[in-house]
Amino acid sequence: MAEQSVCGCILISETCFPTVRKILQADHFTTDWGRAIFKASEALADRNEVIDPVTIQKEAMRQGYELTNDLLMQLMEITPSVKPAAQYAQAVRDDAIKRQTQSLLEELQQKLDADTVQEVVSEAMERLQRIDTGTVGAVVGSYEAARDFLDYRTGMEENRTKSFVPTGIKKLDKSLGGGLMKEGLYILAARPGVGKTTMSLKIADNVAKHSSVVYMSLEMSVRQMTAKRVAAETGISATRLLMGELSEEEQAQVAKALSAISERRLHLNRKPSANAAEIGMIARSVPKLDLLVVDYLGLMESPKKNASIYESVTANSKALKTLARSMAIPVLCLAQLNRQSEQRADKRPYMSDLRDSGAIEQDADGVFLLHRPARQEERKPYEPELLELYIEKDRYGPPAKLNFDFYGVNGRILEGNG
Repeated sequence: MAEQSVCGCILISETCFPTVRKILQADHFTTDWGRAIFKASEALADRNEVIDPVTIQKEAMRQGYELTNDLLMQLMEITPSVKPAAQYAQAVRDDAIKRQTQSLLEELQQKLDADTVQEVVSEAMERLQRIDTGTVGAVVGSYEAARDFLDYRTGMEENRTKSFVPTGIKKLDKSLGGGLMKEGLYILAARPGVGKTTMSLKIADNVAKHSSVVYMSLEMSVRQMTAKRVAAETGISATRLLMGELSEEEQAQVAKALSAISERRLHLNRKPSANAAEIGMIARSVPKLDLLVVDYLGLMESPKKNASIYESVTANSKALKTLARSMAIPVLCLAQLNRQSEQRADKRPYMSDLRDSGAIEQDADGVFLLHRPARQEERKPYEPELLELYIEKDRYGPPAKLNFDFYGVNGRILEGNG
């Protein structure tokens, strides 16, 4: 009955279709004629043509389906009012989700005998997310796209919307044109021990001062991460914070730092391992999330049993890119570089050094590589090292090289003069 009423509304008044289209897709309909009416209306709307029984019938015929006059008249006669068009459409959508969920449950029941529990749970979460996010507006016409972009630009001009999330690092934000683009996947890569966790945590803490951030560390515990945050605030090494004795002055500094970071909206994961579906579920559980950080790609669990490292990294990279788009937030993912850079005279890393999968480079909107050149002269422990950040790829801007001062003893990164 809901499908008949939705189609009746579309036939009676063309003003109903934009509302219905925001809620439904053609495959939500169980009837061939329902899908034909919806698809014909979509095509007419995309061409900015009149939507009425005559044009719908003609367009449906052009697409290979005949809508009889009797059917169209019957649909209009049984629809008493077009006012509840949105409610009719929502009812059709809800029924479609129920059918998809029931089908998924039946598939998973069969898989329980062959696959591991972890695999079944992972697939269930991934498929449920797809059902939830994939049911509304899979495609959009040029007219709607143009109108949406105009609204977006108007919002930017009026300071109501921002297309990016500032990292709080002035050099980086300037090079990126403001910050990390929403819906973008950014890769921050380096060899072990260079400082990628420290850099990503600095960005996360900066953003968390005014927005919600989820930091998924698959390498360090919450306590270890908190020690690194306090170290960056106080200048006391994380090792001493975790294991050493502190003076009264240092204890006061720690208390002040803990008070400061407790005010920030940075969420850390307790679970020591996770796959892409679980990371997505955690991210979606945080209201008004503005940034997701994953440390790091190589430690994400494989979505499939017996998958190779290449297959696993490829699938996880694509999943994070999809998550960024579906949530309209930037995702900053850390990654390891292979040892090729160590064979070069200057040890300088390149994008080709990304480990395990070429898909990382393809999926990413931005790729940042960190490098600490070896110093020839003696350096005192409290003196900074040079930390180079190479913007190897920026989908929206040119490559760049940025220099920072890195204090290894306490994990501080300062912008410096270079």
